[in-house]
Amino acid sequence: MTLGDQSEMQAPADASPSEPTVLIVDDNETSIDQILASLDGYDVIAATSGADALAIIESEHVDLVLLDIMMPGIDGLEVCQRLRSDSQTRDLPVVFITASTDDATIEKAYAAGADDYVTKPVRRVELLARVRTQLERKQQIRQLRHRNSELNVAREALYASDERHRLAM
Repeated sequence: MTLGDQSEMQAPADASPSEPTVLIVDDNETSIDQILASLDGYDVIAATSGADALAIIESEHVDLVLLDIMMPGIDGLEVCQRLRSDSQTRDLPVVFITASTDDATIEKAYAAGADDYVTKPVRRVELLARVRTQLERKQQIRQLRHRNSELNVAREALYASDERHRLAM
């Protein structure tokens, strides 16, 4: 499989449009192919650079990013930092997938805002479990924010009602 700077992988024919979209970012096309082979049941988009990843995230709906650290140009650490500094992408799950296993690199990844860290070569079972966990976590955060918003509206209505009642007395 040959990838350009940005490529969208086609989902299986039986894929529904509601499947989560995973962005794989790695400058090594072989690594992308190996990760892609593990992601049955997901819509997958691939990027071969940090700059392409940021452009895709700005223009496409992405549910989770699988991100290599060591890439030319904008590396994975900088991509993650930029995502965390933007209110629109702050909560987008980022899982680093890299060959780096030293403590200093792992520490830098989490300091940049990583949600998880997987080392290469990737084990399919581990990758799927971590992807599933991060997507579930994202959904739970979304539900909590929605419920908090509903509670805030109800609280404001209650305060307004109490104030009207107090003024009527």
